[in-house]
Amino acid sequence: MSPGPAEKIIMKPAKSTFFQSYMNTFKLVFGLTFLSLPKTFSRTGWLGGIVLLSMVGALNVLTMYINLIVAERHNKIPSYS
Repeated sequence: MSPGPAEKIIMKPAKSTFFQSYMNTFKLVFGLTFLSLPKTFSRTGWLGGIVLLSMVGALNVLTMYINLIVAERHNKIPSYS
């Protein structure tokens, strides 16, 4: 039998630490969110802004849930890098 796709992956050493990756993600997500909120609310109004913000939040939660499911199924792969 040939090895499955997950067994063929060659792991390379990480080029950044976990903390550096975390801070880059934090800056990206929160920076874009807080910088774009005033423009969104000015174009859509209070109700539209709240609806759009709620939809984006729900999509983010769904995406995190799907990522957790994939991580559980492929638990031999330690990271995306």
